[in-house]
Formats: sequence, structure tokens, C-alpha cells
Amino acid sequence: MAKFMGAGEITVAKRNLTTGFPSGPFKSFGCVDIFDPSFTIERGEDHVERCTGDALVDAPGVIKKQSGVVQLSFTDWNIQNIAFMLGATIVEAVAPAVAAAETLPTVVAGDVWHLGMASGDSRHNITGLVLNEDGSPTGADLTLDTHYSLDATFGTIKFLNVDGLVQPFATNAYGYTDKQAAVIFKASEDEYIIRLNSLNVEASKAKGIIEFYRAKFQLAGSMPLISDDRVTFQMTADLLGDADRDIDATYGRFGRVIPDLT
Repeated sequence: MAKFMGAGEITVAKRNLTTGFPSGPFKSFGCVDIFDPSFTIERGEDHVERCTGDALVDAPGVIKKQSGVVQLSFTDWNIQNIAFMLGATIVEAVAPAVAAAETLPTVVAGDVWHLGMASGDSRHNITGLVLNEDGSPTGADLTLDTHYSLDATFGTIKFLNVDGLVQPFATNAYGYTDKQAAVIFKASEDEYIIRLNSLNVEASKAKGIIEFYRAKFQLAGSMPLISDDRVTFQMTADLLGDADRDIDATYGRFGRVIPDLT
């Protein structure tokens, strides 16, 4: 009989709340370091008979609750994993576009401005930027690396020397290309189907399957964004029963494990 040492790939799909089936393709967490489900059955009080005087337990407590959780640890930093951690939707990258000219607040040397924030949405991967004096695209141009520096990827201006210049400053209509973004809390109520394509390393990487029909990710309790070493991200998913499945269905309401597909 084989022992077990697990490996494999975790994929999840958003669950259609009406049908219980996937509403789109499964997405991979990448290489997961820990995938650790645990399960609980909570019972009421046992019944103790009082007829014999021996205080025998003659009936166990009735089942009051059946539940499970999955603990995940991973190191892959990608848009999909970030979205799961933050209960986020994903806004796709945009094609190169042109931003309207914007007027900046009054600044002093050392101040920073993130382009686009005048309208609330920062812009990135900037091209063709010109800064002008006197709040107008027709004002005199500021000199790059004398009056200000620009990190075009971040879309961030830092002011170096503004002495003698007429404020407010204004931009021209510059180019930008925004990348994918995870929008926090926009999908915090979504439910998922979780699937592990399992490999048993102790049995020549024998393939198996573990499926959970209904899960809800808890938001990340910690997301270290500055650290002195590689970050391992921790997540928890609550495993829920699918009450819409027939109680007599072959594979139940919670999930199934197929240890060996050979």
C-alpha cells in the first residue's frame, strides 16, 4: 500500500450561484507551497440514559454542523492571486491612449505628482509628456531633469527646482498605457469551485483529484508589501456545502477525493 506525499496544481473557477457550476474557466494559483484542508463535524450533547443508574450514553449528539476550511500558502505574485487575496475584480490592460491635459496643484521642490490623479485615476507608461507654466499648454515649457524628473513607467513627476516659475503647472495631452489592475473588494462575495490535480510523489507521482464544490475565500489577513525577504502569502477558504445538490447524489454536497486515477 502506497504512502502519500502530495504535490500538484490548484485551480479555481468562479461558481455560478444559480447552477452551482463554473461560470468561466479555471484559474491557476501557480505553484502552491501548502494546500491543507481540514474538516469539522460539530455535535450536540450526547444523551445519557437515567433508567439503569449507570449513566450510559445511549445516543450520540445529533450533527449540528459540518464544515471545512482550506489553508493555502504560495509565493507567486500575479494579478489572479492578488485578486483572490483582496476579493477583487480584474480590470484588463488598455490599449495606448491619450490623456486630457491636467492642471497640477501648487508645488514646491521635493513634491511629487502622480499623473492622472487630477481626475482620480493615475496613468502609467507615459509618453510625450510636456509640462508648462501658468496653467496652460501654451505657457513656457519646464525643463526635464532641471525643473522636474519623470519616471515614465510609474507616471510620477518629482519637482526639483521651481524657483521663478509661474504656477500652476499644466500638462499637455500625453500618451499612457495602463496595465491590468485588481480592484479591491469588488468580488468579495464571489464563490468558487476548487480543484487539485494531485500527484502522489510516494507512488511514482500517481495522479488523483480533489474537488470542493463550493468555497469562499477569506480576504488576506496580511499582505506584506515591503519586506527583507521573499514573501509567502497565506490565504484561507471556507468550504461550504451545496444544498442545491440532491442529498442522494453519487458525489454528495461537499466534495470528493479520487486518490488514484490509474
